[in-house]
Amino acid sequence: MLTAFAAEGFVQLGQRMDAAERTATDSRDALASTGLAYVMFAVDEPLRFQVMFRTDRLLPRDPEYLTACRDSFLPLQRAIDRAIAEGVVDDDETDDVMLAAWSLVHGLANLWFSKHLAGRVQPDPLVLGRQITRLFAHAVLSPDRARPEPIPEPLHAVHPMPQRPQGPTSAPLSKMVAEVVHGPVVESIAQAIADA
Repeated sequence: MLTAFAAEGFVQLGQRMDAAERTATDSRDALASTGLAYVMFAVDEPLRFQVMFRTDRLLPRDPEYLTACRDSFLPLQRAIDRAIAEGVVDDDETDDVMLAAWSLVHGLANLWFSKHLAGRVQPDPLVLGRQITRLFAHAVLSPDRARPEPIPEPLHAVHPMPQRPQGPTSAPLSKMVAEVVHGPVVESIAQAIADA
């Protein structure tokens, strides 16, 4: 029952992100808008949002849960695809940009819940979310941004990131989301930190 509750949360999140991406004018607007939709869903539905990521309390391999989780990230994929088409993101940066965008908005939502931002930032989550997601989108999707130097041994070498699926109905983040939710990427990060 809790897994179904979480799956429905991913469906609702995906619907909000989808509406934001479809009305965006360009890739920057799409990236910022989908991010803002993510943050505002978390603010509007705090209990559901927190349950969605509590895989210790869910059946994380439930097919409906996995499908809802995967599908909720399709609007983010479309925003990145726009950026590739506009020439502001290289195809080989897709996974990194997607993971960075997700990390940013998920982190912002969790900082909001934890009250660590109280008294430090704009008290309106809509205004704060808009400022942060626009700043990120403009920095990451700037045509004249400096491309980062490749890391000699990226995290991907420790635990390979999923390859971008090629079909029209495939969801590039599906495997990544499943892997993050189920732990191997987290374990790789923990191991990299321990080895440092």
